[in-house]
Amino acid sequence: MSQTEKKISARIKTDDTLMETALHGTSLFPFRFYDEKMEDFDFNRIDWHWHTEFEFVYIESGMVHFHIGEKSFPLSERQGIFINSKLLHQIHAEHNAAIPNFLFLPSLIAPTDSIIYQKYVLPYLNSSLDYSIFSSASEWQEKVLSEMKKLIALSRNEMNELLVSIQIQKIWSLIAANVACLLRSTI
Repeated sequence: MSQTEKKISARIKTDDTLMETALHGTSLFPFRFYDEKMEDFDFNRIDWHWHTEFEFVYIESGMVHFHIGEKSFPLSERQGIFINSKLLHQIHAEHNAAIPNFLFLPSLIAPTDSIIYQKYVLPYLNSSLDYSIFSSASEWQEKVLSEMKKLIALSRNEMNELLVSIQIQKIWSLIAANVACLLRSTI
């Protein structure tokens, strides 16, 4: 495949509301891992889009600029980010960057009718938390990054849904214990 063909196939496809149309995983296992490099996208940019899945991105190399809603900021090597469900976002890099990432429906953490979902997932879906950045600056964030890297390593091999689910649980338990979520204002 030529570089041009690769870039064309790496474009994000959206509907008229900018909702990404790709399915991330299956109904049986709503999880998808992407081992992406920014050079595979036109102009080193993943265009504006949103989706119902939670998204986690790890910056394996390079520097990447995130635009989430009206906020813009750079992240560099060995940092990571959680992007909440239904948030419009764009990612670009001036140079190549490796950004392994994974998306999953919140219901992969726990069934929607469970107490775990009600107590530890739904508050984040209904919160004003747009994203959370992880760096080695704090011990719990370093643990999140470590668990993200373990999930990435698992995902680069043959899929083991049970082990992926366990890693997601570990990551989410760190977030639930350390990231405050305030209810979205309805005003």
